[in-house]
Amino acid sequence: MSRPTVGSFMVSTSDKTNRGVPGPEVPNDDAGRLALADFIEGEDGARAEFIRLQIELENQPKGQIPKSRLKHQSDLLHANGQRWAGDLAGQVLDYHFHRGFLRRVICHTSALVDHADSWMAQHPIRDLAIHEDPDIHEEAPHPTKLLMHPILAELECLDLGTAMWTDGDWAVFAGRELPRL
Repeated sequence: MSRPTVGSFMVSTSDKTNRGVPGPEVPNDDAGRLALADFIEGEDGARAEFIRLQIELENQPKGQIPKSRLKHQSDLLHANGQRWAGDLAGQVLDYHFHRGFLRRVICHTSALVDHADSWMAQHPIRDLAIHEDPDIHEEAPHPTKLLMHPILAELECLDLGTAMWTDGDWAVFAGRELPRL
């Protein structure tokens, strides 16, 4: 099972606290994130605190962040990160939080193809890294399933890492309209 690292998080769509969560069209809306933190304070104080803390840290000048605040961030994430990530935590290689929300996912193509719809319904993922497992490459879904997946249109960063694609696969990728990449 992967362990979260500091780096994003969104409330599950099945969670009653999902009201007011910044949507894909405003992924860096601090006002919306802070409003959500206020709204969920009584129900999940740690989550509310984490959202506020990561926004605070993001707005600090580099090199001027007190080590005690970084440690507090790490402690909150270690204690709660898997719960906040939900099912995604056990389906990916790693994930990172940024400004209080899950933003970066590192996974195999097969996990992405099988679970991306669920992930995107629960988290504002904008950064994706694909790492193929050479031991299961033959069982991995054809790259076209990934290349045509709607998640790509929401991404701001895509790391194809060890992708083993043919020239035809790259041609499909080059033909995609990906407005945020």
